[in-house]
Amino acid sequence: MTKNIAKVKDKFTGQLLDITSDKTSQERRDKSVNNAKSGGATDKQIQQKILNALASLEQLTIEQNEILASKELVAEQVKEVEKQSEEQKRQAEAKKFKEAEDEGAVEVDKHLNKFGSEGKKIGFY
Repeated sequence: MTKNIAKVKDKFTGQLLDITSDKTSQERRDKSVNNAKSGGATDKQIQQKILNALASLEQLTIEQNEILASKELVAEQVKEVEKQSEEQKRQAEAKKFKEAEDEGAVEVDKHLNKFGSEGKKIGFY
């Protein structure tokens, strides 16, 4: 390890101070000094990272809202399909009932024809 000795003037007293350091700590100091000199760039980088993070959060929120909207749409479509299914069942039952009613009417007409009362009203009106 190489040691560097630097003479630094104390800010407050004005005395010269001997500071010893190894090479790695000197490199660290140099990096921190360079970072301090280019502080605007690091602040801009930090701001850019924050803006990127906010943009990604906004994008995630938009995607989440789209997912929720699609879930609601699917739920509405399911309800509509269920309504249509129920309507089809009801119509099928009504059709069966109508067919049975028509068959019953044909049977009644056959029986009435046997007695010769075709086209005549039965009962009190």
